[in-house]
Amino acid sequence: MGNEEKQAKDTLYTLILGTLVSGIIFGALGTLLFVDTRASFACGVLLGMVTACSIAVHLYKTIDKALDMTPESAVSYTRRMALLRIGLMGVPIILALFVPQYLHVLGVFLGLLGLKAGAFLQPGILKLIQRRRPS
Repeated sequence: MGNEEKQAKDTLYTLILGTLVSGIIFGALGTLLFVDTRASFACGVLLGMVTACSIAVHLYKTIDKALDMTPESAVSYTRRMALLRIGLMGVPIILALFVPQYLHVLGVFLGLLGLKAGAFLQPGILKLIQRRRPS
């Protein structure tokens, strides 16, 4: 495994870790605020987090595959995969609209938003991990 590949995997792992951490924080705050719908809110956050982590893995695989393509093919491929990821983000939200007794829409949204929060947390998490890792 080359250094660039190791860095890319480390970035993916820390992005997923940041997504999970932010999702747990969002879930904890939400269950305190939404007392009547705690279970559905927590289930919604969990579904959003799982979807967000799946999207991060898909993004990693898309970039990895696109790097082996010609520039024109890579542009077309990454655009198609971006549209697929956007569509996949809508599935749990639509599902929550149909079964609100089991999935809170705001919980799903915040779970998905965890991917964005994880992206902001990723550099700090990566520094913490590298500081603890032996040289």
